[in-house]
Amino acid sequence: MDLKQRLSTKESCGMLALVVFLLIVIAYFQSGPSTPKHVSAPAKKYFNFTSAQYIKRFNESLAAIEQPMRMRKKKETDTGENKIIQVTINKNLTMLIQERKDNGLVDYLTFIGTGDGTLNSGVDLLFGLACVVMAVENPQMTRDERGDISRDLGATDKKFPNAGEERTFVRKGVEYKLSKSKELGIWLLVHPI
Repeated sequence: MDLKQRLSTKESCGMLALVVFLLIVIAYFQSGPSTPKHVSAPAKKYFNFTSAQYIKRFNESLAAIEQPMRMRKKKETDTGENKIIQVTINKNLTMLIQERKDNGLVDYLTFIGTGDGTLNSGVDLLFGLACVVMAVENPQMTRDERGDISRDLGATDKKFPNAGEERTFVRKGVEYKLSKSKELGIWLLVHPI
């Protein structure tokens, strides 16, 4: 096996390990203490789109800001109650979309970006983060509205999280939790509240 094949195999194994880890993290955060029978659980919140619609909206967002990247469905995993759809945007950006099987609507989004240290990967990461929000709210946002996303992410005021930190913000009834890890890169967890 030549060096290129070994690196490709190594990247594939790393991405597979990351996906398995993400599935465990999502399952952990969604399973809380059991609710006593006499107390009703709060109503579950959903986005008003399916995974296929979200992928289309994300790609419309990329086109609106004239980015050549496109989101593509890579793999689907059945977890019983949900389907986890793994999508890729480019070699450094991926997402997990959690879709409820009972109604087909998305209730959780996880964006993962791992840069390679180049300016291009950093720019792709920022555009990817912005498109996550645009696809949730409106793929055809104005330039000013997109600027608001950059401010919320902390990209314009130097409050973008450092390794081990997180930044949480709410926009239009949706919570966004942005975190950074040296080992796992940039994560953006998104769900309606």
